[in-house]
Amino acid sequence: MNSAPASVLTADALRLEAGGAILLDGIGVQLHAGEVLGVVGPNGAGKSTLLKVLAGVLQPDHGTVLLDGSPLAASQPLARARKLAWLEQRPHVYWPLQVGQVVALGRLPHGDAGTMHARLAVDAALDATATGNLRTRSFHTLSEGEKVRVHLARVLAGAPRIVLADEPVAALDPWHQLHVLELLRAEAARGTAIALVLHDLQHAARFCERLLVLDGGKARAYGTPAEVLDSDLLAQVWRVDATVDSATLRVTIHGRK
Repeated sequence: MNSAPASVLTADALRLEAGGAILLDGIGVQLHAGEVLGVVGPNGAGKSTLLKVLAGVLQPDHGTVLLDGSPLAASQPLARARKLAWLEQRPHVYWPLQVGQVVALGRLPHGDAGTMHARLAVDAALDATATGNLRTRSFHTLSEGEKVRVHLARVLAGAPRIVLADEPVAALDPWHQLHVLELLRAEAARGTAIALVLHDLQHAARFCERLLVLDGGKARAYGTPAEVLDSDLLAQVWRVDATVDSATLRVTIHGRK
């Protein structure tokens, strides 16, 4: 009998308020090794906020986040960075660095900058993200889509066990969207736990084993795409008239509610 995949990051009863608004309200979720979790929902649902809490960038007012069974907030920053990588929605670089130097930042938590192992990891990440041709370019001369792919290469160069990516394909053309999602799916197949914020429900259905649907800071559904996606949920959460093909999980939007 196959055992269930290990839970490497677990959140329970997360609640966060800011400016009198409830951003997260009782959210619980588990990230499993070797799986892709899609975090979906309309604008303002709490998706980016949830990823920031899971990454330790924001601290919840209530609830816990456990990394390998221990409180995330109590982990040492370098040890945490070796295990967990966060790719924010619009990553920035504040120094005049070349692309290769940005990607090499992914090795800082490992303390092996300049070694052969680090150089090979950087080369592999550049190749995987199709950014090797940009290696000597100044990061600030890149398009927004190129910047996202370079930061994804930085994340991959660090070989984390957990990747939290906030809308990693939003700025990309269709070819690069599929390339990045296929790359992350392949990373999961090698045992990495991955959580993605996505707006494209077709991508979510195709590339994610499980979906967490948020709306107004609350979890509205949690399960496989086949369990979660249906016309009633799309009407209630996204306020659209839609049908979902149960065989292919193809979502067709007919209009607004």
